[in-house]
Amino acid sequence: MLRFQERQEDIGGGEKPQTAKAEITEEHCGTILPGNRVTIAAIVRERLKVRSTGKTNQFNIILDVVSITPDETESKITYTKEDTDRFNKYVLEIRDFDEWVIDSYAPNIYGLREVKESLILQQVSNGYSRSKIDNTVLRDFIHVALIGDPGVAKSSLKYAMKAYDPGIVLSSGTGASVAGLTAAVVKDDLTEGYTFEAGVLPLADGRGAILDEFDKLIQADMKHLNDALDECRFTVHKASIHMDLWARCWMTAMLNPVDGRINNYEPLYKQVGIPPDTLSRFDLVFVIPDIREEAKDSNVGYAMLNARGIPHSGNNGNSPIPKRTLMPLEDMQKLIAYAKTINPVLSREAGDEIHRQWMRGRRSSGEDKIAVTSRFMGALIRLAKAEAQIHLSGAVNLYHVKRAVNLLETSLLQTCLDKEGDIDSDKISTGFTKDMRSTLRIIREVIKSCQKEGSSALIGDIALAVGQYNITREELDSHLSHLKQNGEIFETGEGKWRVP
Repeated sequence: MLRFQERQEDIGGGEKPQTAKAEITEEHCGTILPGNRVTIAAIVRERLKVRSTGKTNQFNIILDVVSITPDETESKITYTKEDTDRFNKYVLEIRDFDEWVIDSYAPNIYGLREVKESLILQQVSNGYSRSKIDNTVLRDFIHVALIGDPGVAKSSLKYAMKAYDPGIVLSSGTGASVAGLTAAVVKDDLTEGYTFEAGVLPLADGRGAILDEFDKLIQADMKHLNDALDECRFTVHKASIHMDLWARCWMTAMLNPVDGRINNYEPLYKQVGIPPDTLSRFDLVFVIPDIREEAKDSNVGYAMLNARGIPHSGNNGNSPIPKRTLMPLEDMQKLIAYAKTINPVLSREAGDEIHRQWMRGRRSSGEDKIAVTSRFMGALIRLAKAEAQIHLSGAVNLYHVKRAVNLLETSLLQTCLDKEGDIDSDKISTGFTKDMRSTLRIIREVIKSCQKEGSSALIGDIALAVGQYNITREELDSHLSHLKQNGEIFETGEGKWRVP
């Protein structure tokens, strides 16, 4: 017994998709998966509703399926050989083809070039492979997290991505649960057994998913996404149902800081409410603060005027008369669809360069400080392959690896810098850098030394004592809150602290 739902694009705005139960038998069983788009031919039948207490006077409407036809072209952009020949000609003739593509991507949004490039690479990333050694899953899908203050164009980027690939599944974390993202097990009124309804990730299988307001999810639920992010699949164990579901898709998570604005003194995972082990599974994490800057603010304003066709006297990168013609939306759609079909191979030269970059990152690690983890190398391979795809190349070369390294370093510099200006990946993977751990230890020791027998340490004495370690009052307040939450210290009164 399956449940079919109307296509989202076939219904009007604000309407809820209608669903219908269908019974499939014999050769049709096992031919489709949750999220597949199909056309069915069926006979409408009435069936008496039966409960455990006996028959009722109610009827269920059931579709008796006669045929199932997969809809391979639905929500997919089609292109011709003339289109692919033209794109390949562009690559040969336009020296900075990749920059042209970035210029043409979401042109109404000023700046954010590294973010735009990462989203382009994400949209062309195309699947997963198996290890040559033990047959484990090696994903090629790229996951991106965008953390930004309100009003930095995250939602505009979301709809731009949907415009370039209509097959993308959109979702919001507001009011959602892990069941809505993975699968929900519900009791079937017809059979009185349990069935499951696919969530966002199974519906996005083979495509992509954009999760807006990702920070609104319950933190405990986010850990259930770890397998889907890493292995492109997850397991459902609910009621009498035990099954594996595929989530072969890339994921974009868009998040707002919990307190409204990004705070450099607070660990990143606490600001967005995501467990470190989930946040570290994203290949690229970008932080987009809303910083006042005269030149940038002026260009952003001009870009917003351009989007509405309002004339102005400004001259900026998004001016009404660009330096060169941008690629039309239709061509961008076709280019992304075509690039997605390319599966480039990595040469020995590219492999050696990736290994060299990996070792460069590891050698920059210090005592109790890990600059990059093994996930860095996996992300570098995925990004380098996607760079080759957007260049319509069947092989990854040094230039592709270089661009991938630049993107990764930009992400790491935004999210993993410690107080000394060094990259410490623990800031993402565990939530705390080496200097943060050292600061927490100092604060605990200071409180212990300031508290007298039978009394507590006063906040003024604590602030004065930690000041000699260059710990600001903002950092102190943030770390006191963390230590209190973990039960390492407790507050006996306003401004009074003790170590157990």
